[in-house]
Amino acid sequence: MNQERSTTLKVLCILSWIWIGLAILTTVPDLTRQPLSEDELTEEKSKLYESATEEEIAQMRWMLDDTAEFMDVMNANMHLVNGLYLGLYILGLIAVVFMWQMKRNGYYLYLFYALGAILIPFVYFPGVFMWFFVIFNLVFGGLFAGLYGAQLKSMR
Repeated sequence: MNQERSTTLKVLCILSWIWIGLAILTTVPDLTRQPLSEDELTEEKSKLYESATEEEIAQMRWMLDDTAEFMDVMNANMHLVNGLYLGLYILGLIAVVFMWQMKRNGYYLYLFYALGAILIPFVYFPGVFMWFFVIFNLVFGGLFAGLYGAQLKSMR
């Protein structure tokens, strides 16, 4: 039983491979870096506040504070968060390969991949960053899950 892939499925898989490939390429180097020392982290946060004018600080203090908190959390959990993301990207890659092979189980793996991309920010990202990543992943993960779901009828 040799099933033909639809053009939509081909495009979705190729776009997913590009996205996941770029994500893996940016995550792996972060796993090899060491977290910043307290002095280095303090210096980086000082640069953040120094780069803003007084007016910008007055208007967007919450965003600068969230950014500084994000820097603290990511520095403290750098290898854990990047390791979770790398595992998630590998799961997504496997899911897309399965769907390319017309295996329906790939879609269900993809749903776990999309859900993980929403849940990791809830656990590790503070403030506005959490919502940015959650909304971004809800929109694009939901879009791709829906489009892949429409292809399920042609998969075995």
